[in-house]
Amino acid sequence: MQLSSELRKDLDWLAENWQRKQLASLSPYNAAFYSSLLNILNGCESQHDIVLVIEGTLGKVADGYAHMLDIEPAELVTDPWVALRRLGDISERLRVASGT
Repeated sequence: MQLSSELRKDLDWLAENWQRKQLASLSPYNAAFYSSLLNILNGCESQHDIVLVIEGTLGKVADGYAHMLDIEPAELVTDPWVALRRLGDISERLRVASGT
């Protein structure tokens, strides 16, 4: 799968948040999500990895994570929902890039 520069940047941001906040240690789901995210970034993703990251950046799951993610203060001033929107963008871009 070919990642656009925007998608790679957002996936890197998400992976950095996961690592910095040690979110993978919170639950088996978080650990699997992080593993799938890294597989996508490293170019060795499976269909399961893609689906897991798409589903983890949508709806109630994304809503649960959005408040835990670091966002630049200037971005928050212009859009208080920026983290949730970024997660939705990740989901949509992954779906397009993978043909899922």
